[in-house]
Amino acid sequence: DGREGAHMIVIAVGYHPVTEKYVVWDQDCDQSFDAYHSVAKQLVAKYPRRRMYFKGQQVLARWMAEQPDVGSVRSEQWTTVLYPAEVIEGTDQYLQIRYVNDDPNAESLQQTVHLLDIALRPIEGEPDQEQLK
Repeated sequence: DGREGAHMIVIAVGYHPVTEKYVVWDQDCDQSFDAYHSVAKQLVAKYPRRRMYFKGQQVLARWMAEQPDVGSVRSEQWTTVLYPAEVIEGTDQYLQIRYVNDDPNAESLQQTVHLLDIALRPIEGEPDQEQLK
């Protein structure tokens, strides 16, 4: 249906201007020889990045994977994967988002996410000034 899937958080370690591809390192890969990949520049999003988002904008957002309570302290951990989401509203530091599910019968999930846990969808690029109003 044209929607993008999830995106991994990787570290860009190089760029080849002739092929216009980044060499990226997947820090979560279990095998070192499979940890490096060549990725076209139009598939790479700058992350983390402080920027403005607008209501209804399609973005990528991390998913909070809750961990069990450790004593009296609740431990939370965020995934290293960004999932398609839509901006509902926000403040200077946090955005309320709705994760976009490929299954139209599935219940949508809304969550408050820190601004730095969100990225633009690389295929769409920067919005124009009219969209930011």
